[in-house]
Order: sequence, then structure tokens, then C-alpha cells
Amino acid sequence: MTPSELLESLVFIEGSWDRVCRMGRAALTTAPGSRVIHVCPGFAQLQLRDPERSANLIIHESLHALGLGEDPPSSSEITHRVERRCWKAASLVAK
Repeated sequence: MTPSELLESLVFIEGSWDRVCRMGRAALTTAPGSRVIHVCPGFAQLQLRDPERSANLIIHESLHALGLGEDPPSSSEITHRVERRCWKAASLVAK
């Protein structure tokens, strides 16, 4: 499956009912192996304020959809690795 095919296979649903969303601890949530991504109420503002971070979080949740669990690695470590790999690669391509 290509990265584009993976993104096209994901289903994004309104997630204000999700426990983690209600706690204000996430912008997006899913469970390992699930293609359903819960979009928390704060995601729209995050996307407007910080598009790179919101893209990183979509990739983060995509990794969970592929089966990656958390703890270990921690949620912040997953996002940090995405940031390091994706944005570093993008800056090299732009040069």
C-alpha cells in the first residue's frame, strides 16, 4: 500500500464524544489497527494555527492505523520521529 492509498483508506469522523478528546489531551485519536480517526474539536484550530503539526498528527494516527501501539514509544516520541523524518526530508527535496 502506498502512503496515498493509506490516507485514502482512513475514515475521519467527528470525535467530540471520544474520551481522550473530551479530556483535551489530543487533536486526533484512533486505536492500533483501526482505520477510523476521531477528529477532536480542537483539531480545526490547530490546523489553522500550525498546519505542519496537524499534518504530523495525521501521519502519527496513520501509523496507529497500520498497527503501531504506544508506550513504547510514547505519543510524543512518535510525533517527534514523524517531524524529524518528514520535515527534514521535505526540506532536502525543496533545495
